[in-house]
Amino acid sequence: NSKIESCSIKELEDQNLFELLKETFHMPVFIENDTNVVTYGSYAKHKDTLEDHSGFVAIASFQDLRLGAGVVLNDKIVHGYTNFAGEIFYLSHTKDEINSIVFPNLRESAIDLVSEALKSYCVALNPSTVVLTGEEISEDMLDIIRSRCLKNIPSKHMPQLIYEENYIDSFVRGLTQIVFDETF
Repeated sequence: NSKIESCSIKELEDQNLFELLKETFHMPVFIENDTNVVTYGSYAKHKDTLEDHSGFVAIASFQDLRLGAGVVLNDKIVHGYTNFAGEIFYLSHTKDEINSIVFPNLRESAIDLVSEALKSYCVALNPSTVVLTGEEISEDMLDIIRSRCLKNIPSKHMPQLIYEENYIDSFVRGLTQIVFDETF
């Protein structure tokens, strides 16, 4: 499916961007979710140093707690049945609920929401590695997030957590890797 379902640019919603770009520029076109690109780039960066490749997840908290996640299994981005995989913004809170809890304490809200997302991935996927990144996540949050998860998740099921300060590097690496993989 090449239609954009949910986008911060309202004019792009329900548009078939793939066909529009292909017809306009007459060249190969690759379209991918931004957080999936970050995840794939981060995976490419870390894959040679990972002990285990049985599940790689990146959870990103962007400005104003726009949450997203991506999953890589067997060197491939997981899109899911309807390309909905990773849309963790839809977990447990509506947009209005998030707005009501976010603005009083953005840092605490980020920790809460990312912890809940991480617990969900631990249970559903049991990944070996999870990267946390984005404007609303800082390295000093990792221990807090880990300890909140350990209240519900046994320690043997907790993935290795990696903090990535500059997700833009992973985004560029991901774009490059996707084009390389699709072209060659």
